[in-house]
Amino acid sequence: MIDEFPSEEDIQRFSDTTGYCPHCGEEIYDDSDWCPKCDEHLHEKGTGHQHPIRSLMNKKVGVVLLVILLLAFLWAPLKLILGG
Repeated sequence: MIDEFPSEEDIQRFSDTTGYCPHCGEEIYDDSDWCPKCDEHLHEKGTGHQHPIRSLMNKKVGVVLLVILLLAFLWAPLKLILGG
């Protein structure tokens, strides 16, 4: 008979390793093949170690900061070109 369940040592060693489902944001074990909450398979994407909403907000904040920096650098030349 094949024992397919993790040993107590494996549970102790890997119990703290979690990630987030890229579909629903549920915190799940990092080596999971599917999310128990939304029942989506994770083979292609795997789990993320940052919450999906936080990751999305970081990207949006980065884009906003980039636009502000570009406007700041181009403000003086634009004023000269437009005659202001």
